[in-house]
Amino acid sequence: MAVIFNGYVSGAALGEEIQTKLFDLDIRSDIIECEADLDPFMKVLELEIDNYSALIAVGGDGTFNQMINGMLARPDKKRLPVGLVPTGNSNDIARSLGISIDDITSAIESLSKCEAIGIDTTRVLIDRSSESGLATDAGRLQQCRHMLSNASLSMPARIANGANTWKGCFGSSAYGISTFFQGVSCGFVEDCYQLTIDDKPFVQGGVNTTLMQVSNGKYSNGGMIMNPFASVNDGLIDITWISDPTWMTTYSTSGIMSDARSGGGI
Repeated sequence: MAVIFNGYVSGAALGEEIQTKLFDLDIRSDIIECEADLDPFMKVLELEIDNYSALIAVGGDGTFNQMINGMLARPDKKRLPVGLVPTGNSNDIARSLGISIDDITSAIESLSKCEAIGIDTTRVLIDRSSESGLATDAGRLQQCRHMLSNASLSMPARIANGANTWKGCFGSSAYGISTFFQGVSCGFVEDCYQLTIDDKPFVQGGVNTTLMQVSNGKYSNGGMIMNPFASVNDGLIDITWISDPTWMTTYSTSGIMSDARSGGGI
């Protein structure tokens, strides 16, 4: 088993604790420590994968997502079962998979059961229509990546980007702080999207909205339930947006997101 450990975020003490727990469960493992931004992607891309039976990410959504993308970008197309021990700030992928975010011991113990399920990924191509000529290094993530939990557009994306500044001090509360600053800076504005489903325009002239979410799992932005009906293994993706102009004001949009954060969905 290869454990892709985000040492830069999690710290050495936690890495030793996890390795001890794996040893106690008679699980042989190698800790592959990551200390730079794209390390999880590159280390799995270049890993001697035949030496391992599974890939386990210790970190947050970013670590897990990069690990998966590194595996799916391998030229040899080799795949392994994957797992997650959530130690991040948002942990939306763990929430969507039903993994406890408050007790890493239970997450580690679940690895010893050797149970696995299939989950969906959504391939996102950026400024290109095919995978032909994709980069074979870290630059690939700027051209093609696989979404596991969700992708935000418009206001949720602005809030998520702003929250990155505050995560180190405030954890998942950074999303609420970012929402406040977006509101006072008049950041709640409409964007226009051309939405095509099954090669057919969904709405002629585009979709104008302050909020659009592409969901594979229920959770996003540090625990918001943007779409309570989303499932990680139903073979579908869900698209949610505000269509009523009367709900696109700063007050209304922030209220909708507040309801989603409290667990009600939108």
